[in-house]
Amino acid sequence: MYLGSFLLDLGFRLVNVGIQNIVVYGCHFALQVGRIVREENLLSGDKRCRAYRNKVQFRVIPGVF
Repeated sequence: MYLGSFLLDLGFRLVNVGIQNIVVYGCHFALQVGRIVREENLLSGDKRCRAYRNKVQFRVIPGVF
């Protein structure tokens, strides 16, 4: 879900290249990472979610995040 959103936004920004779009994408990316971290912390209270997190090391970009 997160990767799809990132790729969709990145594709739009590549088609509409401009400094303002780069700034907007950078801000959006930073906010999304913050949101993902907060969601993971909230969901970590659930036993099933912790089991999933232990099985799946990278949830956004394989090998990175």
